[in-house]
Amino acid sequence: MFKTYKSIKDNAESLSNNDILCLHIDAENRLWIGTSFGLNLLEVFKNNGEAVFKSFTVKDGLPNNTIHGIVSDKKSNLWISTNFGLSNFIIDKSKFINYTKNEGLQNNEFADGAYYQNLKSDFVFMGGIKGFNYFLPSKIEESTTIPAILIDKISGQNQEVPYYQGLVVSPNSKSFPSIVLNHNQNFFDIELAALTYINSEKCQYAYKLENFDQDWNTINNRRIISFTNVPKGAYSLWIKWSNSDGVWSNPVHAIDIQIKPIFWQSNLAVVIYMVLLFLFLLFVWSYYNKQNSLRQNIIFQKREEEIHQNKLNFFTNIAHEFQTPLTLIVGSVQKLSESENFSEKNQKFIKMIQRNSSRLLFLTQQLLEFRKAESDHLEVTVKQFDLVNLLEQIAELFDEWALQKNITYIVEIPSELIGWFDKDKIEKIVFNLLSNAFKYTLENGKIKLVFFIEGVDSKILNIKVKNTGRGIPKDKLDSLFDRFFLSDNVESSDNVMFRTGIGLAYVKKLVTVLRGEIIVASKEKKYTEFGIFMPCSKEVFHEKELDNEVRPVFISHHLQNILDDVSGGLETALSKISTLESVLNKQKTVLIVDDERDIHILLNELLKEDYTILTAYNGMEALEIIKTKIPDIIISDVMMPELDGIELCEKIKSNNKTCHIPFIMLTAKDSVLHRIKGLESGANSYIPKPFHPDHLLVRIQKLLEEKELIRNHFLQDSFIENLTDISIDDDEKDFIQKVINLIQLNIENENLQSSFLEKKLGMSSSYLYRKIKQLIGFSPGDLIRTIRLKHAAELLQKSTLTVSEVCYKSGFNNRSYFYREFKKMYDCTPKNYQVKYKSNL
Repeated sequence: MFKTYKSIKDNAESLSNNDILCLHIDAENRLWIGTSFGLNLLEVFKNNGEAVFKSFTVKDGLPNNTIHGIVSDKKSNLWISTNFGLSNFIIDKSKFINYTKNEGLQNNEFADGAYYQNLKSDFVFMGGIKGFNYFLPSKIEESTTIPAILIDKISGQNQEVPYYQGLVVSPNSKSFPSIVLNHNQNFFDIELAALTYINSEKCQYAYKLENFDQDWNTINNRRIISFTNVPKGAYSLWIKWSNSDGVWSNPVHAIDIQIKPIFWQSNLAVVIYMVLLFLFLLFVWSYYNKQNSLRQNIIFQKREEEIHQNKLNFFTNIAHEFQTPLTLIVGSVQKLSESENFSEKNQKFIKMIQRNSSRLLFLTQQLLEFRKAESDHLEVTVKQFDLVNLLEQIAELFDEWALQKNITYIVEIPSELIGWFDKDKIEKIVFNLLSNAFKYTLENGKIKLVFFIEGVDSKILNIKVKNTGRGIPKDKLDSLFDRFFLSDNVESSDNVMFRTGIGLAYVKKLVTVLRGEIIVASKEKKYTEFGIFMPCSKEVFHEKELDNEVRPVFISHHLQNILDDVSGGLETALSKISTLESVLNKQKTVLIVDDERDIHILLNELLKEDYTILTAYNGMEALEIIKTKIPDIIISDVMMPELDGIELCEKIKSNNKTCHIPFIMLTAKDSVLHRIKGLESGANSYIPKPFHPDHLLVRIQKLLEEKELIRNHFLQDSFIENLTDISIDDDEKDFIQKVINLIQLNIENENLQSSFLEKKLGMSSSYLYRKIKQLIGFSPGDLIRTIRLKHAAELLQKSTLTVSEVCYKSGFNNRSYFYREFKKMYDCTPKNYQVKYKSNL
């Protein structure tokens, strides 16, 4: 019974082809089947009788799939003739070693059945189309020598000039070169050649470009490796190859290849992208912050508006409440001022009350009218009259002020200014602008006031107020007319007249109500100029705004009282009398520093009978006065032009010559923070306004008494023993005791000087001087000299030493100097002092 086995499609366990050309059973009784499409091995029979075959083709290493003959050698390896040479199949290794015409075969093509093996001699005979070959299998050995290979060149595709050439790579190479290619050189070929004369065409090659290829690529005996579109980056080319017998080398690192990126993919470009991205994110963040800030500003402005409205509502309500008592005060004072029963001093106080009550009345009326203007309820009443008389009266109010500050005050008013004007509003506009100009014009400055009407049919009143001074920064000009806007210059004065925070805003409202326009121009440290342009023709106003009644026009009575001050000459005379009395009575000197003249007048009246009065209107004037005369105490306002009270106090307390002077601050700022700031600057006392006169008088007296107490204690022999009675802090007492002990321990040291104390106490010269001077009114040198003199006095009283010995024992090395200083202190010579006490024993 016969069973047939055929090739079955898609069945790998069947025969590879039905065309069987030869059969062979080897020494291990295995059946080998040669077909027209590969070599087959019968592996096993299944239980159902089906045979399992294993196939070998060119994919497994055969030179050709047509098998003409099969024989076995003594090693049980097969020799197979094909249509393309002879193949030696090493069964254990499943390896085919192929031989062709180049190794001496008659031809690459063999014939069916033309094969024979002589078992005695072991010769194998294989016949082909051009004869036959015979050989001894035992004599044919596999070569294990692997030749080096040559990387002939690395060149761009279709490029004549190669990128690299002439690299020899041996199987044991450890070093490797590297090349750098541009971004447009990423298409390239690598040509290989085995350096052997023995069948080099049979050498096979495999490669792998690390970071580009995932697996090894086998190209058999093809000698060109092609790469296309290699991305930018660093790569390593690994190669392995075989000799003609198929013995492969180990993988060899042949060359490094770097493909440079195009500019926009380079590291520099990436850095630029990162910077641009950062800038973009920064822009987004900034934009977001600005948007958020804008939203916050809107909320803040709304809150500010609410606060402003609340302030104005509050002050408006207060102003309404003030109207009645102010009216009573103004009326009563007016009647008192007409009486002749008061002394000259009381008349002065009445004038002061009258002036300041008028000032307060003016402010309250201004605030009320400002609220009306904001609500568009401010009425306009114009009448036809010549404005010249009113303007001259207003301008005259500031003549005294100009004289006091030595200001060049120029007023240019034509002989006639006839038109339709609202007298009350024009008056307030001009008065406010002039007050503002005088307020911020320094001494020896210049103010110019100009009025004129331009146009014939449509008349326009021009008002220009220009003053020299610090000027206004450009960035603040737009905010100048805002409510409660205070520029840096305003910060310099706390008591300036009409400082309500609505002054210029009020002026602008009045100008707007009168259909006018106000502009401002300024140059820092040069000038500030306000210009107002208001229509003054009848046609501009409504019929109900016209007042056709004819009556004379005069300046408001309360404006006259605000600036009316006849005490200037009297103050000078009183100052001279006070100075004369101080010389005769040895009065203490008080320096008053304040930019408000009424404060000077009030303090002068309070203090002139007991003290010598020196006056200054700002910190700079005070420093100039102190250069020529040292006061016993200083009373200063905090906010003043040029140099404020805080800065003045710091300068006084940091100067060795003036640090001992008691300093009292008077200010309207009575918050805890302002008090702390004032005391930190070195002030001895901080009295808020309004102050009670007796409070100030007692504080002045006590500060002078404390200073005198320390000095008297020190001048007495019992100073050290009574140190605890001095009204100073415990830390300061300890410091004084330490200094005195140090001096007493080194009393005989002629080098005991201020520098000696500085070194021992670890203090700077200025600090030590200021500290001792402030506590006891003596400089360190005076302190050392006084203690030495007191020590000398004790020795003269209690010892039998001569005057000369006492002199040197007390640390004096100059007898004449000792005599002179001793006599100054004890009003007698050292010898007389000694005799005086010896006689009393």
